[in-house]
Amino acid sequence: MAKTRTRATVGPASSSPTARWAQWRAVVAACQRSGLSQAEFCRRRGIAPGTLAFWKYTLKHAAAVGPRPAATPPPPPPGPTFLPVRVVPTPAPPGPLIEAGLIEIVLATERVVRVRGRVDLTWLGQLVGALESSPC
Repeated sequence: MAKTRTRATVGPASSSPTARWAQWRAVVAACQRSGLSQAEFCRRRGIAPGTLAFWKYTLKHAAAVGPRPAATPPPPPPGPTFLPVRVVPTPAPPGPLIEAGLIEIVLATERVVRVRGRVDLTWLGQLVGALESSPC
C-alpha cells in the first residue's frame, strides 16, 4: 500500500503576508516549546519539515535584520511635466553667405573641398587658407 502524505497549511492561502508571518511565528514558537524534535513536531502537525525549516530560518534572519517593511504599492507615475520654453530667433552669421548649393574648390595641391548648403564666406576663406598652408 502506498504511503500518502497530507499537508497541513497554517492558515488560508489568501491571508495577508503580515498575517502569514504571524502564523508561522506562532508555529515556530510552538515547535520550540513542544520539546519534540522538529521532525516529530512536523509529522504530528502534518507540516513538511522543509517548510518549517524555511520559516525558522526566515524569521530568525528577519529578526537579525530588523522589522519587515510593510508592503506598500509604488506611487503612481507623475503626470506630464511641462517646462517653460522660450523661442529665440537664430542670430545672423557674421559674414556674407553663399546661398544653398554645391561649391567645389580645387586647391593648388590638387585637394578638393566640396561644400553644400549655406556657407559663411569668412569661414570658407579661413578653411581654404588653412588647407593651402598645410603640408599634408
